[in-house]
Amino acid sequence: MTGYVVGSYQAVDGLVRLEGDAVTARVDIPTPTWVLAHPTLPVVYAVSEGVDQSLHTVSTAGGELRRVASAPTGGDEGCHVAFDPSGRYLVVSYYGTGTLTTHAIGDDGVATAPVDTWMLPGVEAAYLTGDPARLVPIDRAWYASGPPEGPLGLGSRAHQAVVDGDEMLVADLGADMVHRVRIGEDGAIAVAAPPILLPVGSGPRHLVVVGDALVVDCEVSGDLWTTRRSGDGWAADGTSVRAAGGGVETHPSDLFADGDLVYVGNRGPSTIGVFRVTPEGIAAVAEIPSGGDRPRMITSLDGQLWIANQGSGEIAVVDRVAPDDYRLARKIPGLASPTCIVRARD
Repeated sequence: MTGYVVGSYQAVDGLVRLEGDAVTARVDIPTPTWVLAHPTLPVVYAVSEGVDQSLHTVSTAGGELRRVASAPTGGDEGCHVAFDPSGRYLVVSYYGTGTLTTHAIGDDGVATAPVDTWMLPGVEAAYLTGDPARLVPIDRAWYASGPPEGPLGLGSRAHQAVVDGDEMLVADLGADMVHRVRIGEDGAIAVAAPPILLPVGSGPRHLVVVGDALVVDCEVSGDLWTTRRSGDGWAADGTSVRAAGGGVETHPSDLFADGDLVYVGNRGPSTIGVFRVTPEGIAAVAEIPSGGDRPRMITSLDGQLWIANQGSGEIAVVDRVAPDDYRLARKIPGLASPTCIVRARD
């Protein structure tokens, strides 16, 4: 039977394993809101967003769920973990401190303590672009204890890092930018190019690269923002569409791409927006119920959409009949604040 690992906001027994629709194992990791599966080993990685502030290596071998190691990160509110382009390092994003850390992965799959820590430049990067709209006062002394203040008064807030060729694109929710960085062979993080600037007040949260298009969901404005490659970078001008219809507050959460289709979770109306990337930008295809309340994460497993509905404590499994036709297949209830789903390798 296929197993799955589900992360959550729970402070106790936060990580659970599903076999079918039943919980078969738990591990006491606090607030493991993002989970990443190793591509070949029976291992998953979970980052704690709450007080623990650690990166955990967890074994899924033989149907178990067992914490193997926990590495303190030094960051605050870790909310995303990804592989770097080489697959040799994990990259963790921290909303609270506005930082990234890299962690080496051993042959046994165990993640180390941080190899490097990089503070998002935020408004400092904006000064380098010469954009008058970004020239806001900052206290340089702030760098000693936290990120600089951005246009939203939030400072730099790293929310996700995504591979794009030999670079990683980092969504900075507080400074309305997507940073471009490279991870060196030694795990060191370095700026690859000037940041991609979004409209002030966007709040970029998650992003996907689809062909030569970059699609960003904007938590603050409620938009999907799209731009295209230009030379070895990205065009300065982008287009925006609402992530959900009906004139409601959308609060988009996760983005998932499948071919030229992009799915966005809208926590406000509890819907999933379906969009198609086109040469002109992005076009709405459908908007469907999430099958619960406050969809936090969307993924594809076994040919179906799996939606983690944080607010209602359940996972919705949805059949994709056609790009504009989706049907609820079943629900997996009784899960406390689910936030992330990955397949468990035995």
